[in-house]
Amino acid sequence: APRVAMRRKVPVASRPPTSYASRPFASEAAKEEEVEEDIDGELQVTGVDEYGDPGLLEAVAKGWDEAAYYAFERYGSYPENTKGWQGFFKLLDSSHARALETMDPEQIISMLVSLVDAKVTSASFWPALTNGTVDDVVALRAARGGIVQALKSVRRDDRRNWLAELLVIADHYARIRSWEPTIFELLNREVRRPGFEAIPVLPPTTLNMLLDIWSKAGAGSQRLSRKATFIFNDAEDRIIEDFEGFDVPECLKLLNSLARFRAVKVPILQRLGREVLHPALERGELHGESAAMICRNYGLLGYRHDTTFKIVAEKIIEENNNYQNARLLGIDLPERKYTAADIALVCRAMLELKMWKNSTSWFSWGDRYTELVTILFRRVDSEVQARQHDPEVAARTGADLTSMSPEALAASAVVFGRARRGTPMMYKAMFNQFMDHLQTSKNIEDPPQEFLEQFLYGIALMGPTKEKKDIEAFWLQQWMCNNLHTLDLGDGILINKHLTSMRCHDDEYLQILVPYYVEEDRLATMTKDDVQNITHIYNRAGIREGDIPDSPDMPDKVLGKHFFWALGRQFQKRHIEDKFARPRLARLG
Repeated sequence: APRVAMRRKVPVASRPPTSYASRPFASEAAKEEEVEEDIDGELQVTGVDEYGDPGLLEAVAKGWDEAAYYAFERYGSYPENTKGWQGFFKLLDSSHARALETMDPEQIISMLVSLVDAKVTSASFWPALTNGTVDDVVALRAARGGIVQALKSVRRDDRRNWLAELLVIADHYARIRSWEPTIFELLNREVRRPGFEAIPVLPPTTLNMLLDIWSKAGAGSQRLSRKATFIFNDAEDRIIEDFEGFDVPECLKLLNSLARFRAVKVPILQRLGREVLHPALERGELHGESAAMICRNYGLLGYRHDTTFKIVAEKIIEENNNYQNARLLGIDLPERKYTAADIALVCRAMLELKMWKNSTSWFSWGDRYTELVTILFRRVDSEVQARQHDPEVAARTGADLTSMSPEALAASAVVFGRARRGTPMMYKAMFNQFMDHLQTSKNIEDPPQEFLEQFLYGIALMGPTKEKKDIEAFWLQQWMCNNLHTLDLGDGILINKHLTSMRCHDDEYLQILVPYYVEEDRLATMTKDDVQNITHIYNRAGIREGDIPDSPDMPDKVLGKHFFWALGRQFQKRHIEDKFARPRLARLG
């Protein structure tokens, strides 16, 4: 099945044993983090036992679901109180871990609800909880068993709701972005069990839930991508043969799953559009966010449907004209169904599908795209200007910029950047808004850093000049030091490339990252593009090998010389691999 290339998402449930926050550049952030941990630690009742809280032992005696609920109520969110949760984690290293094997599916689901609501994203916790045994490197060493053993021990006569329970369990793992293969393999075996193929008989709601889970797992884990492909292939046959029950909401969910996994199932897309979505757009039943998400998903899939984009573009332009006429005449302003975020997603999709040029007699793509970009620019700029002169009026009249999601902000930046539009006041306001998302967002399913690289790419292209030294990026560089593990390696390199191209970086920050780049395991995963981008970063910043201080972790090496030598060796290695790689063969017929 054809799929559009996509970047692998970094699991949120991962954290390395050390953080670059301890480096000199991020000393302020390290001090703040230390103070927060001390404050959080006061939540524990210390000096009682090795777990720090007698109530936790009482709760786990009743069951692990009770212990998880107690920990969530007692310690709150895990990212805000990591120290308080350590007592709960220590339970996995005790005799209490044996009780995991005796839990029934309902108790497991109840426990997972509490853990996901608490946003427990510890890398070592989920393997231990799931499989019972973990790598020796990890501090937690649970007893044999785990919830997988409990699920495998479910009796055959108890399997009436077995698939539904497995779906709920896998859904919680997907929400926390913990791609434990054993959990998803259990779901895969049940769905594709010999003698009973579940997909052909699943109702649309359940099928959409299954595809939503596997779209997240396939996009997040390369190991699970192949199984997800099989699931989508089976679902394609089922949907084409039996389309009954797929109403507008179910079709929108299905389209989201296809776009997330980049599964370009043209027969499904044609049937979804022809029978449900496109008629609803023409009747005006779909508008605003729903219409924008259809265009956004088509853009991710590389699926160009001219009629859909023509309808949406004309609706946006007509709505804007009616709104401006009402302002001019001094009458009541009509409600605007399309926000600036919706327009940004539509424009971004049109840009990806090359609908920004080549006008025809049927529709003037170039003119209409330019008009949409102008509408978006004016709506964002008017709020920026109002916030600058009278913040209270801006808060009352509209919040197009402040209500934008990180994805919409990234789409706006790319659209403005490709059109070479923008003012210093605008790109600084957009930059500050995105930093607010990084600082305050608690979304672990689609974290803001997923869109950071594209956002900075757009900001770097925005006018009036390439260099943007007036952007205050010190906090962002501190955040990068603390959160490199949450970013794809290629994305992290490109982020630094955009910062240096805008001349808003600090040399000390780039020097700190050198030991991170030369770690053997990380260096071995770099592509030729990654090596070239790193070289451009340090050349543009004017950092030479003599400017890079030696690292105490590598006392036997001159770090500056070793850094550039290692990059050259990795580039040569990748070049030889590409030159003598076997050609990709496509099956014909």
